[in-house]
Order: sequence, then C-alpha cells, then structure tokens
Amino acid sequence: MVRISNIDRKKDFTFPTKNKKDKEEFPTTRYSENFISFLKKEVITMVYKTYQTNNNKTLMGQSLGGLLASEILYNHTSLFDKYIIVSPSLWWDDVSLLSLETTFTAPHPKVYIAVGKKGPTMEATATKLYYKTWLLLDRTNVYYVFLEEANHGDA
Repeated sequence: MVRISNIDRKKDFTFPTKNKKDKEEFPTTRYSENFISFLKKEVITMVYKTYQTNNNKTLMGQSLGGLLASEILYNHTSLFDKYIIVSPSLWWDDVSLLSLETTFTAPHPKVYIAVGKKGPTMEATATKLYYKTWLLLDRTNVYYVFLEEANHGDA
C-alpha cells in the first residue's frame, strides 16, 4: 500500500473549473493532470522497480481525493484496476465530471462507490456517478453503498 501525503490537495486533486465560487474559494486549484502524471510516471514506476508486486493497482480517494479518483476513472481508466471512491466532491465545476463522454476499455476496472450522510448534493452526485458507471461498465464490477450513519469525517 502506498499513501501519498501532499501539501495542497486542493491544487493536486482538482481539474480546472469555470465556476467563479470554486475559483474564489480554492485559488490554487486546477493541477490534477500534473498529479496524475506524477502518479503514472513516478509513483507507479518506482513501486514496480522497488517492490515485488502482484500487478494489481487500487486507487482510493475520499472527498477531493474521491473527485480525483473519479477523474482518473473517467479519463485514465486503465491506470488502476480497482477504484474505491468515497464521498467524492463531484459538485466541483458544476458537476461537469458527470457529463463527460467516456468509454471504458477492457478489462473493466472494479469500482466501489460509497457516500455518507453528506447532504443532498454529495449524496445525489455519488448516486449519479454509480449509475453512470454502472451503465458504462460490466454491471458486476460496480458497487455502491450509502453509509447512513457516517459523516464527512467517517466516509
């Protein structure tokens, strides 16, 4: 397991936004592609060179990390075999990620989506991500759970 800590997750985990409020509240955003490139070219490469692995790669992200995991799932699908996406901040850029046209190449990844009691926007967008992904992938590879007892710190 590799855990990556960073200094500015708002910068690393978000793609460019057209939403004025997003830009004002998160002025350092829009560099997720740089972080994805870092994962692909440096982290994954280093792990394979340094450690004995079974070649299974799972990405887990929560909140803005869930937004990043969703972006990677939709734009760089084959980078990971499994995705655990928890309470993704899909509200980012007026929910634009959910309107992306995408196709998944085989083999299909396994996708686990969970959301806690976060309010109507977070809950609705996580559910939409599940249904959209479920329609695009082999349905046996997509899982969803609503964690009714969990809050933002838990899920």
